[in-house]
Amino acid sequence: MKKGGLLYFDVVSGCDYEHYRENDGEEVVKTQHEYGTIQSYFNWSKINMLLEDEFRIIEAILIQRESAINRNKNSRWHIIAEKI
Repeated sequence: MKKGGLLYFDVVSGCDYEHYRENDGEEVVKTQHEYGTIQSYFNWSKINMLLEDEFRIIEAILIQRESAINRNKNSRWHIIAEKI
């Protein structure tokens, strides 16, 4: 990527009813959707570590959603970073 280029990505936060907010681990998916794949969780420290020295974070938003119907909760980081 060229200097000044922008990168957008969104990743799964560790913040849900089964994990604490700063979870940054991995686990094998056991539900039917994506069964057997690896789910990686990201916290603020892990995001910074992955981008350090190569990108400057311009925007970081943690979106948390909770269903009013079945009380499922999930969170995702939305990140915009600039190549330095």
